[in-house]
Amino acid sequence: MTLNIQEIINDKITGMLENKEIQEKIETTIENVLLKTISDSISNYDIRNILEKKMKKEVSESVALLDLSGYTNKIIQQIGQIIEQEQNKDLAEKIKNEYNHLFINKKEKITQEEIISAFEEYIKNNNDDWYDKTIYWDVTLKNEYGSSIWVDFKISLSSDFGDSYFDETYKIRLTNNYKEPDKFHIVGIYEKGDFGEDLTKKIKLGYLNSFEKLLINAFYNETPIVELEEEQNENQLGDY
Repeated sequence: MTLNIQEIINDKITGMLENKEIQEKIETTIENVLLKTISDSISNYDIRNILEKKMKKEVSESVALLDLSGYTNKIIQQIGQIIEQEQNKDLAEKIKNEYNHLFINKKEKITQEEIISAFEEYIKNNNDDWYDKTIYWDVTLKNEYGSSIWVDFKISLSSDFGDSYFDETYKIRLTNNYKEPDKFHIVGIYEKGDFGEDLTKKIKLGYLNSFEKLLINAFYNETPIVELEEEQNENQLGDY
């Protein structure tokens, strides 16, 4: 008896083709190869790094789009309701107005000139002898960290921007980014120049003056500060 190996092989192949066994084997092999290739690619450090950066960017941008003003407004309303329950509606309205002014009423932009004018108005409204006073300001731009520009904007009643409470000195720290180089954002507000606490880190419990409210509002709403120019100047309030 002769064993026909070729015939056996042909019959087996024919049978496997008919029941799609070969096709399934090929598909399984291809699938396994593809999955391994993808897995190896994702395991590669460069690919993982790209994916991580992409995910961080997408998440960050999504969070940045959240508008917290509605949530803040809800808190303000709740504060008012609590106080109203204590039968003091006048106080409730005063507090709601104060917090609205501080957090909600957002400006589209603020200029260097507007900051100076706001400081002058604050001095005039809080000093009987304002006409004898002089406003000094110093705006310094510097590239300390890469492509970003950092700004120290000092404004004071003292020509040397002293640290005394009576000097009414403020230092505003701002920076920009390469996407919008002409728009700066406040990152620090120091109420005694180089020596005071940063109001953005801890809002003063109690009274905030009108100038501080403007700056705090700009900080929390990320209001762009525009038209910044490096200069040292002064203005005698009694001259006009």
